[in-house]
Amino acid sequence: MSDQTTSEYPSAEFLHSVSLDDYNRVLSNYDKIYDRINIAMALCGVLLLVILSNIDIKAIMDWSNYSNLEKMAISIYSLCAVGSAVLIVIAVIRLLLLSKSKEVLSFDSNSIKTEELYKESVENAALWVTLQYIRVINDIRAKTNEKQRAFNASIVQIIISLLAFVVSMMIYNGGLL
Repeated sequence: MSDQTTSEYPSAEFLHSVSLDDYNRVLSNYDKIYDRINIAMALCGVLLLVILSNIDIKAIMDWSNYSNLEKMAISIYSLCAVGSAVLIVIAVIRLLLLSKSKEVLSFDSNSIKTEELYKESVENAALWVTLQYIRVINDIRAKTNEKQRAFNASIVQIIISLLAFVVSMMIYNGGLL
């Protein structure tokens, strides 16, 4: 028999670097959502300005001067134009709420001292750190997915608002009013 010493956790150091890479990637994805939220809010501001500047209140107020067909057209125009503006305002509010950062777990390097990891073998310390990364990664990944779903819903709302605005402009510029 050979006199070999076996390590308790031989792949712990390798897994530590893999976990660290995954942690950095997941954290980067979380940060990118905030960039997209800021871009979407700026876009919403521009869209809201365009939509509000193109709503013809005078056409809506002259309701009594229209024929039945024109009243139907102005009703659809009003619904789409005002609805579009309302949807954009709601999207901005949702994006503002989404831009509020949630508390995410992070790796606390001070725990290395409190857990006295410096007294442990390299493999045991690497395993402990890897397990901490995995715990943090799972928390950030769940919060990233939640924010991404809410962001996607806001983007769909913005697109619906744009479509409503296009319909209102087609009615308005199409000569029905």
